[in-house]
Amino acid sequence: MATISNQLKDRTWWCLLFTLVLGLLLPIAAISAKEPSLKELRDQWTKRMEASSLPDSSFEKYELKISTMAELLARTDSKHLEIYVREAAAAKPLERDIKYAVLPKVLEESQEFARAELLRKCLEESHDAPPTLLLLTTAPPDSVRYRQVEHFLALKMGPDGMELLLQAAKQTQDELAKERLFAMLRRAFPGFREKHSDNVRFLEACSQWLTENKSKVKIADVYYPMNPITSGKRPIAKETTPDCTLFVSLQATEHSGP
Repeated sequence: MATISNQLKDRTWWCLLFTLVLGLLLPIAAISAKEPSLKELRDQWTKRMEASSLPDSSFEKYELKISTMAELLARTDSKHLEIYVREAAAAKPLERDIKYAVLPKVLEESQEFARAELLRKCLEESHDAPPTLLLLTTAPPDSVRYRQVEHFLALKMGPDGMELLLQAAKQTQDELAKERLFAMLRRAFPGFREKHSDNVRFLEACSQWLTENKSKVKIADVYYPMNPITSGKRPIAKETTPDCTLFVSLQATEHSGP
């Protein structure tokens, strides 16, 4: 009887151990099984856009493009972000046979919207800087929800967003990423770009300005977009300076009247 009792106890313990291990493995297997690749998400996005009867140039269609990509990415775990970022980084610019014209490189539309929503997701759902820095360094979007990327970063992170952008510009080895990052910085710091054609000196000037002023500024109420191919000269908002048009002096705004 004692032997039978011991055997039952052993079986009970083995059953409990098996149940525990199974309970740990099943969620992991489920997560792995349900996480589609970024390519699969983009394909789903493309099919929905093709099925839509909205005019492609309409505001409603653009809104649908944003909301659909956001919906598809919302289903995925935030821990999967880095995998998607690395997949986005592998995308190559589209070939455009346009002679005698200097145009920014572009990606397939689904790639652009995926990158934009990945950046938003990184900033809003990931509390770690590495995924955001990796995205900016390897696969920066062209814009995010009607905003220039530098403006979006400043709204979410303040001057820290510009420091992240500068860090990405210093680290990037990707040709398209470099082109886009310097276009962002040229828009944000047009005065410094006009003074420094050399990239290293330009980044140093921007970094120095941020170090000296980050605690004394806030984001400007108005930020004017501009063509990234132009020289950097454009209208600036009240109380901003030609050196940095993203931020205004706290002291200036405190003393300015209506």
